[in-house]
Amino acid sequence: MARVRADAVAPLVAAGTRAREDHGADALVLACGAMAATAAAVSDALGVPVCDGVGFGAALAHALWRSGLGTSKRGAYAWPEGS
Repeated sequence: MARVRADAVAPLVAAGTRAREDHGADALVLACGAMAATAAAVSDALGVPVCDGVGFGAALAHALWRSGLGTSKRGAYAWPEGS
């Protein structure tokens, strides 16, 4: 089971407080899998949702796969010419 990164909580709370007060953030997204267990502690301290971006990304990828969807084959995602 993942453990709370106690050394990371205070800096994340400080950054989250600035984001909330200076920019009106209603939620935060952590983009590091090692911080997944820390999200709840930061959320409790800030009073806003703190999301585990890696977990959300994995859930979204799974949902796309389950729906039979994949990457577009047009525009920026098109196969290179000549392939």
